[in-house]
Amino acid sequence: MASDGNDSDKVEIIKPSTKLKNKVGGGPNAKFNAKVIERTEKAVSARGDDYVTKVKTDLNELRNLAQSLKSANPGDTELIRKVAMAAREIKGEAGTFNFPLLTRFGDGLFNFTDSMTELSPKRIAVIQAHVDAMTAVLAHNMRGDGGPVGSQLVRGLDMAIEKFKQE
Repeated sequence: MASDGNDSDKVEIIKPSTKLKNKVGGGPNAKFNAKVIERTEKAVSARGDDYVTKVKTDLNELRNLAQSLKSANPGDTELIRKVAMAAREIKGEAGTFNFPLLTRFGDGLFNFTDSMTELSPKRIAVIQAHVDAMTAVLAHNMRGDGGPVGSQLVRGLDMAIEKFKQE
């Protein structure tokens, strides 16, 4: 495109600051102290039991909220929002503690409910399917991909969502 001489044709290139990268030693030649990595891994591992206890409490709260949906006013956006936030809370640290299925199901439930403004029996069923899947993950301590049972949970939940979309 030819320039007409306007200032609007000028391009300014802004180079991003590297202050943070320089402070933490980032970049292609970054070297991390093995002792720091080991201490970090031990700290995460030590918090693992605390995380399982916390996520069980969070899931129990989510289960109670899902139960409340069944008798709620269809337009109760406050209750729907609480479900979305509880799901987001569960997915938050799940990956750190090797529960990627909790991350996936929590994220799916958050995305499903985050902009929801109206409840219906079908929507409540999809919400309950997410809660049931997360409950199964914790009940069977499914870390990583959960193996064949984890795959079955993913397929079952995907089918429930697809069925909801088609109706």
